[in-house]
Order: sequence, then structure tokens, then C-alpha cells
Amino acid sequence: MNCNIFVFCLLYTIYGGGSKSDGDNQTFATSPLTHNRLYSYNTARNSKNNYGYIDGGIDYQRTFSVEERCQKGRALHLQR
Repeated sequence: MNCNIFVFCLLYTIYGGGSKSDGDNQTFATSPLTHNRLYSYNTARNSKNNYGYIDGGIDYQRTFSVEERCQKGRALHLQR
């Protein structure tokens, strides 16, 4: 009896994500003598990041009967 097994697997991974960041900053410049404020300014930031990837693979396996392995030169010899 000739019984071969064929296995075909398709593997994939999809990954994604992101981040968001907001912030404010206030800066003052003062006189070293009088400690009075000379000037000031505000800064604001806003950032958004997205990322992701796709990965995949294919796996194919097949078994051979003993007769097929011997006929095609694929004999497996185990020794102790």
C-alpha cells in the first residue's frame, strides 16, 4: 500500500501599533542683576507615530514510502 502525506502550511504575522505624545513648555529669561523677566516664550509639541510589519512563510512537507525512498536514492540509513 502506498500512502503519502502532503502537508502545506501558510504562516503569516501582521503587527501594528502607534503612539501619540503632546506637551507644552514655558521658558523664562531673567536679568542676573535685578531678577526681572527679560522675555519668555512657550513651546508646544505634538507627535504621532505609527508602525507595523507583515511577515510570512510557506512550509511544504511530504512523506515518501520506503519503496519510493529506495528507488529515488533517498534511503535513510540508521546506525547504532
